[in-house]
Amino acid sequence: MGITVLPPDVNRSLLKFASEKGFAAPEPSVEPRLKQDQKDLHVRSRGKAIRFGLSAIKNVGLAAMEAVILERETNGRFSSMEDFANRLDGKVVNKKILESLVKAGAFDFLDENRASLCSRVEHVIASASSAHRDRDAGQESLFDTMEIVSAAPSPSDGIGSAGSNAETEIPEWSKDELLRTEKDLLGFYVTGHPLDSYRPVIEHARYRRLGLVEEMQESRKVLAFAGYVSGIEVKYTKKSGKPFAIFTLEDFTGSIEAIAWSDVYQENIETLTDAAVVAMKARIEIDSRSETRRLIVEKIRPIQRNEADALTEAQDTPAPGESLAPVESQPLTDAVAVNTHARLDNSSLIRIPATSEESLSPSVPTSPTLATLPHEPTCIHLTSGIHTRKDLEEIRDIVAQYPGRHPLHLIITTASGEQTALVADGAYAVEVSQELVDRLSPWFSASYE
Repeated sequence: MGITVLPPDVNRSLLKFASEKGFAAPEPSVEPRLKQDQKDLHVRSRGKAIRFGLSAIKNVGLAAMEAVILERETNGRFSSMEDFANRLDGKVVNKKILESLVKAGAFDFLDENRASLCSRVEHVIASASSAHRDRDAGQESLFDTMEIVSAAPSPSDGIGSAGSNAETEIPEWSKDELLRTEKDLLGFYVTGHPLDSYRPVIEHARYRRLGLVEEMQESRKVLAFAGYVSGIEVKYTKKSGKPFAIFTLEDFTGSIEAIAWSDVYQENIETLTDAAVVAMKARIEIDSRSETRRLIVEKIRPIQRNEADALTEAQDTPAPGESLAPVESQPLTDAVAVNTHARLDNSSLIRIPATSEESLSPSVPTSPTLATLPHEPTCIHLTSGIHTRKDLEEIRDIVAQYPGRHPLHLIITTASGEQTALVADGAYAVEVSQELVDRLSPWFSASYE
């Protein structure tokens, strides 16, 4: 849809998700809007950017965020974390709430990183609480007309939770830690994804997409998956007390529970850790209790960053005579697999609609030439919703360089896990060699490497 989700911001967010444009529009009063938000305003957007709602952040609470928005609308935006804590009652904003807001990115408008802000939360809350007590006691002083809490120190001041000074500024948390915290507090990643630097590998054709697993049938067939490991929980079998691991595997399309039984877990105990990026062979199983699908791991290995670098470099480097001009990336749909034959000709990929009398049996050739070829077929595996026209054009360009007598079959797997075999034109029969095998390896099967 092309909609960007923006992180929460104490100066911009509403209670629920809202468009930036919608937020900028003036509204006559605060309280009616808050009541409307509570009832049914989940998404307010006609634009392209949606701002994360404050009440959707874990650990903050609806009532507290109502008070934040009311204060902002009444007395203006917050200029610092100190200003925020001082203007809000200590019963509304405590240490846990302020930490959650900082870690979720709601104070990213300040010129200070999240780690540094978080290190000062305790000090800020203590100072604000002292000021609130003084005001509640009716104490007045020369400074009542001034900001009671001191201005935010620069990160180089190094004022931490205990108020101690440090000579060096507090470095920001690692990207992985920032994103893990975002996921925990917001429910999903907003400012990035832990797999961003591994994208060429994770999206490679050899791996099945986790977002499609729920549409696949339970099977003992071993498939290849890749993704980011999180939430590992080690348990022990009842009979023998052997350890096994239950964890979540996620890629760019979704996530799924996976189980590594004792032999697999013990063999890969150093690989299978939180935040690990792995490739695995696994089969799909339906949990009898929840009726949801999960993966039973049979093999697993770590994915290295240099694998992604190598794939990126390969994708950016054209073969001799090729151009880097963009190719249409329209995904193959189930309709293509079910309702059409596919044929490769000398000029471009064309699809020939099947008539009602035609069969899609693998034995039905699209060209008389194939009927005279007794050799074993070369099978290319494609998955609807994953592979695109670009994949087909790459395959066409490769096989055209290895003419021979082995017919080319396209095995298309639909989102439901069913397979349909299509036969390429006889002009694309190939001579099998190790070089051809290497070049077509991404499409031979969803193989584990």
